[in-house]
Amino acid sequence: MHHNPNIWDRPEEYDPYRFSPENSTDRHPYAFLPFSAGPRNCIGQHFAMNELKTAVALILQRFCLTPDDTLPEPVPVHKIVLRADSPGLFLKINPL
Repeated sequence: MHHNPNIWDRPEEYDPYRFSPENSTDRHPYAFLPFSAGPRNCIGQHFAMNELKTAVALILQRFCLTPDDTLPEPVPVHKIVLRADSPGLFLKINPL
């Protein structure tokens, strides 16, 4: 689908401007699906997102989260997604 010449001009060529707002207005909403959509989308996606929000809300109601000062401060690494150059982001969890 993402290489369909009926939808995309020069489908084998990378052109980031094809996703600009002015170039996306006349395109079908399902022409570009990087994470799936429609009937083949994950059936548990909405449940999982709601469960995640509930779990985070319950944790924040019961605990105070602070950064762990005993470890060095994480260094941001700019890749496709901004990440930390460390094995993780460590927090201290104290009951309220």
